[in-house]
Amino acid sequence: MKKGIGLVLLLAVIGIVAFVVLRKGSGGAALGAPITLNGFVAGEKISFVKDPEIIEILSRDYGITLRYDRRGSIEMVEDPSAGTKDFLWPASQLAADIYTKSGQPFKGSEIIFNSPIVMYTYAPALKALVAKGTAKDENGHFSVDMIGLSKMIETKTEWKSLGLSQLFGPVVIYSTDPSRSNSGNMYAALLANVLNGGAIPSDQDAATLLPKIRKFFDAQG
Repeated sequence: MKKGIGLVLLLAVIGIVAFVVLRKGSGGAALGAPITLNGFVAGEKISFVKDPEIIEILSRDYGITLRYDRRGSIEMVEDPSAGTKDFLWPASQLAADIYTKSGQPFKGSEIIFNSPIVMYTYAPALKALVAKGTAKDENGHFSVDMIGLSKMIETKTEWKSLGLSQLFGPVVIYSTDPSRSNSGNMYAALLANVLNGGAIPSDQDAATLLPKIRKFFDAQG
């Protein structure tokens, strides 16, 4: 495997999915008439909106065609053109709140789905984590002990010490940029809770924890 690959625990945080509808004025197509909606969609929902069955249902049952650009959840709500879109589809209530407080056109929003934080890795890496007791089989899916995993990252534990000589370098979680994407933002929030002993940190706690949290992102290179 590639040198320095670390742990490809890619965070696919779907989280809270908020569908934000923007006000486009009192005009528009009549109910049932074909309409094309333009907007921004967060990355983890791209496969969904590209699904041929979803495209067919939207067109057949609702007369809707979607035209969209991919954006990170935070990135889209802070985009200067956000207020000109028909809709925004970020991946968290936080992103929706940022938009609604911006003063741009807004009609309403709805939470339509919740999911856990999901991590992706290779089978050998997962097997090593299970053997270490950091991951556990939960009837077909695996849960991760974030306290144990975060300690591995903090201490720069190398894969060879976990019995994986074919993997070079330390254990690392790779995520998106927390200033642009919900995945990275939620990972930062999870780290804050873990580093704060499992308690939700106050603003003061967060300021104290920030240098430690930054090290986890710096470790990604």
